Amino acid sequence: MVINKNNHTRDIAHDKTSQAIFLFGVPRSGTFILGKIIHSFKNVECTFEPPTLLSLFSLINKIDESSWKLLFETHLFEDFFMNALAGRSINCNRIDDSSVYHSKEEGEIEKRLTSTFRETTLQEICKNGIIACKLSFISPELLKLKKWYPNLRVLSSLREAEDVISSYLVKDWYSDKNFQRNSFVKPHILKNNYCIPFWIPEVDYDLWINFSQIEKIAYDYIYMSRQIKKSDNNVIWYSDLVNKPKKTIQRLSKSMKVDWGTKTEGLVSTISRKTNRTSRTILNNVSIELREELNYWNDFNKSRGSYFTNE
Repeated sequence: MVINKNNHTRDIAHDKTSQAIFLFGVPRSGTFILGKIIHSFKNVECTFEPPTLLSLFSLINKIDESSWKLLFETHLFEDFFMNALAGRSINCNRIDDSSVYHSKEEGEIEKRLTSTFRETTLQEICKNGIIACKLSFISPELLKLKKWYPNLRVLSSLREAEDVISSYLVKDWYSDKNFQRNSFVKPHILKNNYCIPFWIPEVDYDLWINFSQIEKIAYDYIYMSRQIKKSDNNVIWYSDLVNKPKKTIQRLSKSMKVDWGTKTEGLVSTISRKTNRTSRTILNNVSIELREELNYWNDFNKSRGSYFTNE
């Protein structure tokens, strides 16, 4: 049995969710600055790594389609979008990277925080707005999401494997201590008191557990590159973003059919090319099999280039 909501609310929720912007990217490939820029676009509200959606993606093959879509649309439209526009669920911590103050004008934020909105009024305001979501993972579940919502505006970010691996190692995210029971916070499978991210195929569980830290990172890069190819997303290549930021973001906004907001130009101006000190020999620290596949995906991703900067 599927529980239905008020038809009017459900129709609006489905319509806004179906046209949402989704940014799925390999971690450390520019997803955060892209998320902030997307949030700065006119009439766009962006949510960053929402835990509810991570849990929902881990359940997409375990609950029926209607129930999943009801939860998905309710979270995005009512829990996030309506409450963000009403000033009830925006990040006002100015120090946080995802703070609303980076992407929206203070006057607009103050208006939300000092006004009272009826649900019917909010629904009218929502009609002119666009939902956006930034998630730093790419899994097979994305294919099902695009099948259910064919009008989603989906894009992915990519970066050279050596740079991604080096950045991961600096963060120390994939050290064994972070995968011990009660340490890993994202949805996961628990095997022998070891946490395995939900997007890892069951056939690779033992392989994952026995991988070194750098091999786990390499596996993730390969796995996510495969999913980007399968899903045929529009791609932003990290080097294009840092070398030609204005051109890249102009093409992004044109492709997404959105206008720059008052803070977009300022955010774009903060993008700069960092001195690349990554050793090109870092891939020598992974197995021959992984290294060969990493080299393949590096070459493939480079040859594909960026959707937004190709002439």
